[in-house]
Amino acid sequence: MIEADAQPGIVADIVMLNAFDGGRSRGISIDDTTRYMPHLAIDDRANRKARTDENNLGTEHYMGVLFRPALSIVDPATGSGRYPLTLMYHPRVDYITLVCGATFTVREGGRIVGHGVVVSGYSAPTRNV
Repeated sequence: MIEADAQPGIVADIVMLNAFDGGRSRGISIDDTTRYMPHLAIDDRANRKARTDENNLGTEHYMGVLFRPALSIVDPATGSGRYPLTLMYHPRVDYITLVCGATFTVREGGRIVGHGVVVSGYSAPTRNV
């Protein structure tokens, strides 16, 4: 099992979509006992459709994250706010694109349920030699 506290992280401002806009039927509420682990895909925040090839296979790079309790909430109904995110599958998954200012969509499978921007980006952990 991956130890979340040992993994690197980022901070992002995230807008979760409501059901009317194609998002979740209820918002997210993250605390120390909650595990919400969607994927991020670098993308335009306005996109609402996963990109696929002619065989309907996804063509985007999905990066698994763990939401930590919000640093601030701007919409309690959806859970939109500023979140620390743990990069759960580092180093097996490449998170190098999650730099400050990068925009992304939040995915549950092929469904886009939110979007955001990185406010404190990924930096590769350093190794002691």
